[in-house]
Amino acid sequence: MKPLKNLTLEDLVACPVWRHFDSDGVESVESAPGVAELHDEGGAFIVLTQFSLHDGSGALGFSSPSDPSGLDYIQPTIVSTGGHTPLWYDHDPGPQAITDSLQRLCKSIAEVFPLRFEAQIPTDGRRVTGKMVKFEFGIKATTRR
Repeated sequence: MKPLKNLTLEDLVACPVWRHFDSDGVESVESAPGVAELHDEGGAFIVLTQFSLHDGSGALGFSSPSDPSGLDYIQPTIVSTGGHTPLWYDHDPGPQAITDSLQRLCKSIAEVFPLRFEAQIPTDGRRVTGKMVKFEFGIKATTRR
């Protein structure tokens, strides 16, 4: 088990499915190498996710596709050598957090958005996909298909 914030690209490539735990606001993950498909009621997982950015480049990261009803559940996050870059926040992160996120990606906002993402592990027989046109926040944020 390791803190979610310490999950690396190497970890995700080596094992594309991780069981997610949240205990008193401390998030941690544990590799789940035998899981090949998720189910709506199978617990909390994060999975390797492919991102296609507006500039034509790609990126890897994770999402939680078990409940694809909104970004507040999916929480797509790009992982790079600079760290984790969440694309959804539970509250308005403010302009400095957005600037910091773009710096971690070494990209401008026009190079990142709109973007598409696709979970690399199926949930109930299909891969969860989505499109985002900006950094999103709040529980009403939804993916655009």
